[in-house]
Amino acid sequence: MFGNLTNRFVSTVASLTALVFSSYTGNDAAFSNLALQRQGDMLTVQCRLVSAFDHDFEEFFRSGKPVNVWFMLQVHSGREVVLEEFFYHRVEFDPMSSYFEIYLHDQQYTVSARSYAELIEVVSLFDHTISLLDIDHEQSLIVSVTGYLAEIRLDTMSEPFDLMLLWNFKRPVVRRSCILNELET
Repeated sequence: MFGNLTNRFVSTVASLTALVFSSYTGNDAAFSNLALQRQGDMLTVQCRLVSAFDHDFEEFFRSGKPVNVWFMLQVHSGREVVLEEFFYHRVEFDPMSSYFEIYLHDQQYTVSARSYAELIEVVSLFDHTISLLDIDHEQSLIVSVTGYLAEIRLDTMSEPFDLMLLWNFKRPVVRRSCILNELET
């Protein structure tokens, strides 16, 4: 019963958002600066989504349906993509316990959050380590992280709802140029 009421509420929010789309401001999702730390043949890439979940997201996260926040990590050498990996953070709310379960695909780890603020803290962080064995440490590289959202299907809606509407259909991207041998270890 609680899940059905939540779905109806989220459906109403989604419908109202779509109806007033011309005046809807959405979220100006962006990333913090990209931090790169090299340790031998490993590179840790860190950044955080900011201003991404300010408006309307709490209702979708509390809907009880899985919500995936996707990340794409790319390393470019000139025009060539030398590494590309995709990760997601899946959020599911359990109305019985009032906990958010967040599965961090990149770390193969699940964490619980008691509050919405704690959820945003966890789901916004991108922290991934990649191997540099097949990458020339002397060449100039561009490391980038892109965020995006998938559609969500609610029981009360006949069509899926594209959560990118809440980001004004703009994927946040952060880039940083580097030469691996010049990064601090």
